[in-house]
Amino acid sequence: MKAIIKNLCGMLALSLALTACYDDEGNYTYHEINEVSVTIPKTSVRLPREGEVQVSITPELSQTMLDNEENLTFQWYKGSANATHISEDPDEERDMYYRPYSTDKVCTLTVAFDETAPIKLLLMVTDRTNNTQWYAESTVNMVLPFSHTWFVLQEEGGKGMLGAADGEGDQATIFRDIYAEEFDRTFPLEGKPLSLDAQHQYGPGSWNYGTYAQIGGMMYRISPFPALHIMTDQDLHLVAPSTLESKYTGAQMLLGAGQPLDLSAFYCGTWATVAISQGKVWQAREDSHAVYYTAKDPEGNQLTSTQWTEYGGEGSVSGYYWLTFDEQSHRFLTCSYTSMEIMMPGANPSYMLRSMGTPWSDSASKSAFVPESTDATLVDVFDADGADLAGIDVFAMARTDNQAYAFATGGGSPVTIYEFSADATEAPCSGLYHLTLPDGLNPGDCRFISSKGYVRVLFMAAGNKVYKIDLNRGTPEAGLIYEYTADPAATVAAVKFKEQGYFTGNDVYTRHLGVAFNRADGTGSVVELHLTAAGDVDRAEGSVYEYTGYGKIVDIAYNYSD
Repeated sequence: MKAIIKNLCGMLALSLALTACYDDEGNYTYHEINEVSVTIPKTSVRLPREGEVQVSITPELSQTMLDNEENLTFQWYKGSANATHISEDPDEERDMYYRPYSTDKVCTLTVAFDETAPIKLLLMVTDRTNNTQWYAESTVNMVLPFSHTWFVLQEEGGKGMLGAADGEGDQATIFRDIYAEEFDRTFPLEGKPLSLDAQHQYGPGSWNYGTYAQIGGMMYRISPFPALHIMTDQDLHLVAPSTLESKYTGAQMLLGAGQPLDLSAFYCGTWATVAISQGKVWQAREDSHAVYYTAKDPEGNQLTSTQWTEYGGEGSVSGYYWLTFDEQSHRFLTCSYTSMEIMMPGANPSYMLRSMGTPWSDSASKSAFVPESTDATLVDVFDADGADLAGIDVFAMARTDNQAYAFATGGGSPVTIYEFSADATEAPCSGLYHLTLPDGLNPGDCRFISSKGYVRVLFMAAGNKVYKIDLNRGTPEAGLIYEYTADPAATVAAVKFKEQGYFTGNDVYTRHLGVAFNRADGTGSVVELHLTAAGDVDRAEGSVYEYTGYGKIVDIAYNYSD
């Protein structure tokens, strides 16, 4: 019977908490009371890499009739994320119960490095003058090191430096030099820093085709993992974000390229990655082994193109495509990847090299082809190998979901946009647009990007401004959506969406845009913009946040864990 009464009391307490009721001990005669407002501030705890960390949580209080707090007592209850009832028994271990924790006004939590589960807190504040009780409830979330993090690649003295904003908004820990401050060591790559890319899940488990691949009739397990790709002009490292340990170096990945690597560009996709070394193109399948093979043109020559982007996926003709512009022959080319190619025969040579020590051979090279309609009912808007492409210069590429875009000069307008589609209902060469740049901008000043969160909507950053380009509205225009007013002389250094993957991932992050600005005083900042479904900056509070404290920024990338 005592247990039943205890449960009923717990349910009643939470009911009072949720409805902001109070206990007046059965006196139903109307009288004024001292109303107490209780709020527990939003709290996140960044877990240490080892040991323990303490966090103090001070409730925010206000009273309608009294000014001091001598009339108030405090009772904190602590529970798991599933806690819904109060138990006064401190030894109660079931997840459904809150247990008494502290009677101080300030709640102090001690959290160990391996305590990753959220903690729920319930605070009961009692006014002793009339024994009314007021409640507040909150969840304390644990943040793994570098699990929700903007990584910031900077250049200092001609060398690389990696910074970070670890955590969200004002809860973030700012690192200017993460290797020095957190790990007491120097940046691991020699050379001038060029690019930074993050993948939420690197490896085939991210495609929802399972986490097994077949080798010689045997099945072996592949576990996807988060990854950073850091590139300089001399080296490329695949790095684990949580530890910043290098899993593979450039010499271990680009086995056929020779030395020096002489790197110039890197592109990260869902089913492959592309590296430009010594002016030639190398591609690695997304099989978690990071072994690179040559990419060849339709005639069998190794490609020397410099601009690449991936597109396709659900609803596409055949898996994923990579788009490039062949500068030698002035034509657009694509190469395709399918799930069976990655999971079955495509994984064989890479797996055998990593696990069995077999020597590298160019047995998994990839051949590109000219995209063109094979369905007579679908008419290409332009010829991907046409004579009118002889005078163009492709300086950037971007993608939405099933569409890829090439931005070029010399096509009859300040910027000509060539659209390619992997949608089975559309022609491969599906659109041609002409864009006039605002404010007298030059094409070389502009950075273009988009994400899976938008269909035929692109974004452009230049100077201290960010623009939206909506291709769904006839003749496209660059409409201003954000201006960095803290320094009108600032220039954009990099622009990335939080979610760069296109098969799985966090759909909210496909509309969170990070823009890195280098200010005139030599410092850099990362501004995070939360966009609406229409591609405008959300007007809600907290939709624009700036992370400061960096030097000259080269590139940014966001890493997160589920």
